[in-house]
Amino acid sequence: MDQYGQKLGLRGRIAPVHKPLLAAGEVTDKANAVWLDGDGGFVIHANSPAMREVRAAVEKAMAKHGGKGCFDLFKERGVYNTYVKIEQPVDGTQDICPNEVVGPGGDTDFHRRSVRS
Repeated sequence: MDQYGQKLGLRGRIAPVHKPLLAAGEVTDKANAVWLDGDGGFVIHANSPAMREVRAAVEKAMAKHGGKGCFDLFKERGVYNTYVKIEQPVDGTQDICPNEVVGPGGDTDFHRRSVRS
């Protein structure tokens, strides 16, 4: 049961720990959203009134500010990541994503950044 008195359905492995550890990718597989910040976060059921309000507030803020101060995350194979463009370093250091798969024409899927499901 959570601190709001709601029953939780968590599946996991038995381990000698004092609290469960949750993987955001797995939590979102079960019709939940995850909000994380520097102080903690929330798991919000996707069909709850709270989630509808959170989504509307985020979409309103993104439209108002044109995405400034934000970037998209994409869930691929259960892991969240993002796509970035790297300026060519002038000091000879390596790219932060040296194993990026380059597609036809040198595209690294950066175009997906603006596509939301």
